[in-house]
Order: sequence, then structure tokens, then C-alpha cells
Amino acid sequence: MQFYKYHGLGNDFIFLDNPDINDEDRFSAMAEQLCSRHFSVGADGLVVIRDNLDEEVPFEMLIFNPDGSEAEMCGNAIRCAAFHLWKKEQIDNPEDPLSIKTKAGVKEIKLKESEQNEDILIRVYMGRASWNPENICPEVDCEVVDRKFQFDGHKYNISCLSMGNPHCVIVLDDDKFDSFPVAKVGPVIENHSLFPYRTNVEFIRIVNRSELDMKVWERGAGETLACGTGACAAAVSAYRLGLIDNHVTVNLTGGKLYIDGMDENKIYMTGPAEYVFTGDTGWEN
Repeated sequence: MQFYKYHGLGNDFIFLDNPDINDEDRFSAMAEQLCSRHFSVGADGLVVIRDNLDEEVPFEMLIFNPDGSEAEMCGNAIRCAAFHLWKKEQIDNPEDPLSIKTKAGVKEIKLKESEQNEDILIRVYMGRASWNPENICPEVDCEVVDRKFQFDGHKYNISCLSMGNPHCVIVLDDDKFDSFPVAKVGPVIENHSLFPYRTNVEFIRIVNRSELDMKVWERGAGETLACGTGACAAAVSAYRLGLIDNHVTVNLTGGKLYIDGMDENKIYMTGPAEYVFTGDTGWEN
């Protein structure tokens, strides 16, 4: 079974293109094996891109974390999926909107050339952010916006929202951001009883009204170089707190994403995707 390797700002994925199997348990097992760094291909997730029977939504994307769990959505992965379809000439005209079905709904995507260079940027309509705690922290009976909670003896002001998957955003002071122990605090919050479905955790620093820095601990994957849905969640949260304007650059460890649409809660994410290499998984169809 052939695979394709892509990354979006260092957030890397193993892609299977229309595999001749339809067994999510098998995809889960493949993710655990193939995503293992040092012992296999290594990646932040396994992505299955396949034809969808709905003519209005021609493609479907599934994503599995390195621990075998399935994610509802991944912003960097869907940009890579669109880029893969373009490279494989499954998109007739990259200027036309492309629809891809995910577990978090249908996403609309458009490829365009960067104004700064010849790279391709992919713009994705990520949908609306939801502050309903039901699918994030259901034991809380109201929206969680800049509320103080204690985790492992430390108190943090958190904001919890969904971009199709759950996020917990924490704004850090300028002097604490660079040295903050993401790998220590991230898993404590991800697996806390407040979040029965676990959660992604974003640690952010406001640079100015149009720019913020972000580090991320991803549910089921650990600390990664970038997270598309996390960048959206961070921007939406910072906008609601009055810290940024409607168009913001999110500086991640792996590069920059551009988020806008917070004023109407119609969130768009724009960023790059890159092909790395292809190979054989060692698994049979």
C-alpha cells in the first residue's frame, strides 16, 4: 500500500489515497505503527483521503492520531489534502472552490498563489467556532471564557471552544511564553477530568493587535510544530477577549498561519502545504 508524506508548517502526515479497505480499526492500528518516529515513517497523524459518493462533496478525509484515536478535523491536514489532490490532478481548476467532507462537517477550500513568492497557499473555510461547553467540558453549565481553573496545583485562566474539535486556550504573560513547559502542562490539561473527550491545548502570547505567538499540545499527538484548528481557536479566543483585531497572523514553531473572519464568526485559515516523499507502507490492501 503506497503512502504520501506531506507537512503543513512542520505538522506532518502520512496520506493514504483511496485505499482498498474500509476498516477504521485497521486505520487506527496503521496510525500507531506508521506514525511512530524513529521506528517507522514518523508523523503527527495518518490521513485517509478518498472519493465520496456525494457528487456535491467529491472527497472525504479521515485523520487518525499517533495513539490510534480518530480526530474530527485537522487544519494543516486538510490543506495538505487539497494540495495532494491538486498534485494528483484530481482538481480540474485550482481556482474553483473544493469541498472535502470531514467528521467536523464539509470544509470549503481554495488554492491560490502567495503574494510574496511562488508558493501555493491554501485558504480553508473552517466553519463557525462554538462556545457551547457540551462537547468540550460538559460538566460546566456555562461558556468558559477566561475562567480560572486549577490543574495539578497550578491555576490558569482558560477559554474553551470547539472548531469541530475541542480546544482550551491559555493566554500567557510575555515573559513566561518562551520558557513555558508545554510538554509538562499540556498532557495534564488534555487528560483532565474537566475534558471527558480530552482536548487540544493552545498557549498563546499577544504580540500586537494583528499578531500572536502560539505553542500547542495536540490531543493524541503531543507537542507539534503547528495546529490549524488550534490557530483558529487561539485567534477566536483572543478576539473575543478584545486582544486582537479581525485579521491576525499566528506565529507557530513551524511557521505562520493567517486567520480572519472572527467578526462574523465565519473563520478562515490560510497557509502552505508541502509534499515530502512517497513510499510503501508495508501493509497490504
